[in-house]
Amino acid sequence: MFCTDPERSAEKYGDRGRELYSVQDATIAGTFAMLAAVDLGLSTVWVGDFDEESVRKVVGAPGRPVVMFSLGYAAEEPKPAGRRAIEEIFSGDFPQTD
Repeated sequence: MFCTDPERSAEKYGDRGRELYSVQDATIAGTFAMLAAVDLGLSTVWVGDFDEESVRKVVGAPGRPVVMFSLGYAAEEPKPAGRRAIEEIFSGDFPQTD
């Protein structure tokens, strides 16, 4: 589980740190932890839909729980996820590829 530390972020960035940067920090940390786990041959599943208050109480988290993930060995190899075309994500001119 990855939680926010809003007051630490607020020390330097005020309300924006408290409300936005602390959430970004927690999600970035979670993402890098997932990548490290995969590099070790483990599998993960991002869990973002949970009752924050219940989870916070159970684990005794001081900050807001933002994300948690399961960790273990996959029973099967999943199919690769489809990806959106770059034109759907970014605006602007892109060089044509052949």
